[in-house]
Amino acid sequence: MPEDLGLRLTGPFEHELALCHKDALARIAREAPAGSALSSSPPRTLDVGDPALDAEVPCSGSNSRYITKGVAHGGREIWQPETFEDLRSRLGLKGCPQSEVNQTRVDALPRFQVRVVQEILQTLQWEGRNILSRSFFAVLRRGRTSMCPARGRWKLGLGVGYDLYTRPYFVLYDGVVLDDAPKHRTLRRNGTELDAYLRSLPAGAGFPLRPGESFVQSTFMPYVAEVTKAAFLASEYLPDGRDAYSRAGLEPDGSYFFFAAEFLLEPRGGIRLVEYTSVPQVTSVTHGPSTAFLPQRLGTQFAALLLKSAGQPASSEGGHLLDYPDWRRLASREAFPHP
Repeated sequence: MPEDLGLRLTGPFEHELALCHKDALARIAREAPAGSALSSSPPRTLDVGDPALDAEVPCSGSNSRYITKGVAHGGREIWQPETFEDLRSRLGLKGCPQSEVNQTRVDALPRFQVRVVQEILQTLQWEGRNILSRSFFAVLRRGRTSMCPARGRWKLGLGVGYDLYTRPYFVLYDGVVLDDAPKHRTLRRNGTELDAYLRSLPAGAGFPLRPGESFVQSTFMPYVAEVTKAAFLASEYLPDGRDAYSRAGLEPDGSYFFFAAEFLLEPRGGIRLVEYTSVPQVTSVTHGPSTAFLPQRLGTQFAALLLKSAGQPASSEGGHLLDYPDWRRLASREAFPHP
């Protein structure tokens, strides 16, 4: 019998997780059980075309309440309108008294397809900057099929499905959108530094910590894991329309999906989910001494997770290289529908 060399690692998923789509995440949160962390964690999000927008968006005034989002990641399709008039013009809302329209101003508004309108969340301030966390996750296609799904000829084997794994660091930035923040003013901090900062806050600030207690380990990461696990288990494409093909798809054996969760801390101690991104940036901002280890550690342990999960053998001398202590499995689900 030839030696089993494990699964071949075939590369990233052909379809990203539905939860990485802003409108899908809003739907997943709306359908979550009432009172669950997932139902209350994301910001209020309304799909374009929702009748509530006409009643909710004021007719005039300076806007500091809403941003709009399209499909693309990396901040390319996020827009904070200067005024409510601009937002209403861009969305085509008709419920306010007609005012004189500056067509030049209307023509200058962003032209990407807006998918959702989202409330702007206020964050705890640290060194005069907002705080955003980025926690990394991986989904691995588990099990083996008899033939290649990519060619449309396969037989479902035993144990085929998807596994969710996790690994946080914190980003300090100016403004509302991280991707638009000046890079020279954007800082990275690790969990130990955040714990130290929270201990320095006044007793009534909303982050009570006992001596020696870590907010990151005892409160923050369990909450992130709870919300993301629930979102992963509920994530699916709709059975009709443009998503029907993705819903029925099965990712190839040995494939994987790397994504990140963005959560922020509210001024009075709350934790809120902003979004999940399928294009997480690891080195877009220079790392300082406290996080300089992260890119290499993240890369080597992610590679180890992939290799070991695929059953790739290691020599007796190199077995320790396939350890991945920073990653742990959070959840598993069946093959269909596609998550």
